Amino acid sequence: MSVGHKEEAPPPASAGGGHDEGRREPPPLRKSLLWRLVEIAIFIGVAGMLAMVTIQVTSRLLGHSVPWTEEVTRYLFIWTTFLGLAAGFRSAEHTRITLLVLCLPARLRAAAVHLYFVAGVIFFGIVAFTGWRLVVQQFHSGESSPALGIGMYLVTSAVVAGAVLAVWAHIESLYLDRRTRDLVESETVPQ
Repeated sequence: MSVGHKEEAPPPASAGGGHDEGRREPPPLRKSLLWRLVEIAIFIGVAGMLAMVTIQVTSRLLGHSVPWTEEVTRYLFIWTTFLGLAAGFRSAEHTRITLLVLCLPARLRAAAVHLYFVAGVIFFGIVAFTGWRLVVQQFHSGESSPALGIGMYLVTSAVVAGAVLAVWAHIESLYLDRRTRDLVESETVPQ
């Protein structure tokens, strides 16, 4: 930037990053209430894990271990992992292997996005179905955690919630949000 030269702000339509010479990016969609709640739950889970581990370490240093902190930490970790998995699919932040896709002819490369969607929905559909069966089984058997005595179905329901949210995230990111769709397509179509 030269002295006396005032840099102009980019136009609102290209406020997404400005690194795509001439191509206008669609404006970012605002996060829905659902994804805001998921992010809040993830934050609470991480903060809760930090608090539980701090209590656990401090109590052990003082010679009086608090047994339930380890269990709470584990359950918060499970919930945070499955909610984070879904949130990652919503913003297309998960790793995708594009090497084989880039070797395909152009028509098949374009179809790869839909194959990615179908494979994700099938996979997470199976995970949700299997997880649901386990939740029901644990509910009917009355299985509970050793230290807290809570129903294990509450912990296992994280698998179902994460899988259902991941299916919705696939739909939303590939067919309802043009920005994430462009991101996924840019990784499968050479520039």
